[in-house]
Amino acid sequence: MPAEIMNDVESALSEGGMPRLATRNVEEGSGYSVELNGRAYEFKEIRRAPPEVYMTRRYQAWSHTDPAFCRWAFSVCVHRKVDTAWEMDPPQHYATRSAKATHKRKLSVQRDLPGGGANFVDMRLGVVVKQATGTAICFQPEEFHGMTLECGASNHAITFAFSRRIADALAELRDRGTGGGVIIESGEGAGEGPHPMMNEMTTGEANEPLPFACVA
Repeated sequence: MPAEIMNDVESALSEGGMPRLATRNVEEGSGYSVELNGRAYEFKEIRRAPPEVYMTRRYQAWSHTDPAFCRWAFSVCVHRKVDTAWEMDPPQHYATRSAKATHKRKLSVQRDLPGGGANFVDMRLGVVVKQATGTAICFQPEEFHGMTLECGASNHAITFAFSRRIADALAELRDRGTGGGVIIESGEGAGEGPHPMMNEMTTGEANEPLPFACVA
């Protein structure tokens, strides 16, 4: 991502005193390495990811805004599938007239969007960012945004968000900490050892670097 965007993110995390994401599958400390075409690339000084992450499948939403303590949010499309059944001829019989109208409408939309929908929309800019496997986008969560109709498409995504309500909750916990409540500290991200359910996710081959789209 562009340096000016990452600088904004680092400033927001620092000012809010937000802890970093920790994992039981990676050793403590900073940095990571990626092996690509038989060559290892090391990024020793990179810090851990922000602490708020969501995994979604077939996510859809009308236009909305998300109150955030950071100007940016990020979404990575890790898998996308388009159901070609939408292109099949409609059946001869329908249970109701509404079902028939809905199916015809879907076929009409599919003809207009042969690659499927479920794409990101920035309402302020009037921009549609087409989703694709192995791509990342950054956007401004407090600006109106949403998703197009699925039209046979299904996305699996990982989103890094910066919800204001979570930052406010952590700030309240810190305030209580001075009186014997909860004290929140950001460590080095020490793990808790391997987890059998995560083995398949951590032993796969590294993909090529992610292309990205920036909606500013």
